[in-house]
Amino acid sequence: MMKFKLVLLVILVGVISQVQASLIASNDDYLIIDNGDSYEGITIRDDAIVNMVGGTVDLGNASYMYDNCQFYISGGTISGKVYLYNNTQIILSGSDFYVGNVAVGLGELDLDYLVTVGALDYFQSEADTYSGTISGILFDGNSFTIDFRILQFIYGSEPETANITLVPEPVSMSLLGLGGIFVCRKKTKLHIT
Repeated sequence: MMKFKLVLLVILVGVISQVQASLIASNDDYLIIDNGDSYEGITIRDDAIVNMVGGTVDLGNASYMYDNCQFYISGGTISGKVYLYNNTQIILSGSDFYVGNVAVGLGELDLDYLVTVGALDYFQSEADTYSGTISGILFDGNSFTIDFRILQFIYGSEPETANITLVPEPVSMSLLGLGGIFVCRKKTKLHIT
């Protein structure tokens, strides 16, 4: 009987250790997700900032970001669906970004352009809602796919919206900077001679 209880306890501890915590950040929190961190579902709100440089985030079927928060993602493993609204922002650092099957450049995603080229679905509900799938390679070399919904509520004359911004990995930034210096230097030489 004692051996049976011990085996049951070992199985129970094993099952509990596999359960992942949900990430909740709010009220100006600043959190870093690093190697070894693992979350199932997120809620980021109220001016919180989360910086993901490693670890694992499974957004599941419905994670939420709202009320002026920011989520920086440059490494780790992330997948699932996230809802964004009320002036929130996801900043992805990497390369080879796609929304649906459409390759997209760097900077803030232009929702109107992406709807026009068929990369996003647009539907009307109590808010203007855009949905799509973004994929690419993060700065640490991990590929990712995130399903997203951006909800735009209009209160008064200004829409309360959210956005996704794509930035290059630091190596690409350095090469762009060196290229700019080279071009400026070459133009300076042309003016001197």
